Amino acid sequence: MESSDTALTEYNQLRASVGMAPAADDDYYEYVAWVVIFDLDAPEVADESERLPVEQQGLFLMTYATYLYWLAMKGVESKFPPNSWRLVAPLLERELSKQPWYQPEVMNRLFDSMLDNPPMGQRRGRYADLGASLGPWPDAVMATTMAGYTLDYSTNAEFILYVAIMSAKILETLTNVAPMG
Repeated sequence: MESSDTALTEYNQLRASVGMAPAADDDYYEYVAWVVIFDLDAPEVADESERLPVEQQGLFLMTYATYLYWLAMKGVESKFPPNSWRLVAPLLERELSKQPWYQPEVMNRLFDSMLDNPPMGQRRGRYADLGASLGPWPDAVMATTMAGYTLDYSTNAEFILYVAIMSAKILETLTNVAPMG
């Protein structure tokens, strides 16, 4: 079993790899921001971005980042002490603002749209009664459209599956680190 010093060192090395400063071992809110940024920098996300035309890549990354922001908010609101999100949101915004594609006005519109049209992978369509759902990514793309932006819909089944799997893992990670259980 790793010592807490070793784990903290590795955690800070991972934070540094995505451009974040070191954090204290009890800083739960910084940890939430790190989880989001770490997933945003995943090779699967970069690969999916590169599949799109150059003019779509920034919007794709903003859509995915906004989806992760929304997902983190849902996880924090359900597992952390009341009012924790107001402490996490500025930390996430600080880290997102460092990204070259970041546009605050677009991100705000996307987030508002995701609040109105939650990307929860709800069952709909012809086989909804059988439990058919493509997961949260198509809903995130739909929320982007509802915000007035056009993002080419990704039909890459691997990425759609990646988002569904990582969403569950992110929520599990946030649950495990939450200061109250």
